[in-house]
Formats: sequence, structure tokens, C-alpha cells
Amino acid sequence: MKLHYKNLKQNLRVLQILLHHLEFVLSFHIHQVVYLLSRFLDTLPKESRLIFMRRYWYTDSIREIAARYGMGESKVKTQLHRTRNKLRQYLEKEGIAV
Repeated sequence: MKLHYKNLKQNLRVLQILLHHLEFVLSFHIHQVVYLLSRFLDTLPKESRLIFMRRYWYTDSIREIAARYGMGESKVKTQLHRTRNKLRQYLEKEGIAV
């Protein structure tokens, strides 16, 4: 029984080390993606950037965004679709699989 308990303690310690390493790696990747997203947003025209931010940062509805900027909902949807495609291409170019 003691041998089993000793192995369990060793396994838990190894798991703790692995979890700590995983947290570090995930934190690094999250920071990398945030940095790339910021750089990507800087490349967008102002209108596209504002629409994208209203939808995905402030979680405004399509209707709210359209009303805020005086445009049709279809234009907002099209703009978001195009921006998402540009973002996907940008991240893939930077080595982030989407």
C-alpha cells in the first residue's frame, strides 16, 4: 500500500509540473494571438474595425450596429463576413491554424 501511495504522490507531482508547463504555454499562445489580433485590427479601415469591435468585443447585435452606423443589416453582415475571412487569412499567414 505504501508503494502505491508513493507512486501516486510522484505521479501527482509530475502532473503538477506538466499542468504548470501547459499553463505557461497556453498563456504564451493567448498573448501571441491577442498581439496578432491587435496588429490585424490596425490594418483595417476604420469602418470595418469599428463594426468588428462592436460585434465581437461589445457583443452588439447586427441590428444595433446597423442602427449605430446608419447602414443596412445586410451591409453589416457582409462587412463582418469579409473581415472574418481577412482575419483567418492573416492568422494562417502568421502560423496560427484556424
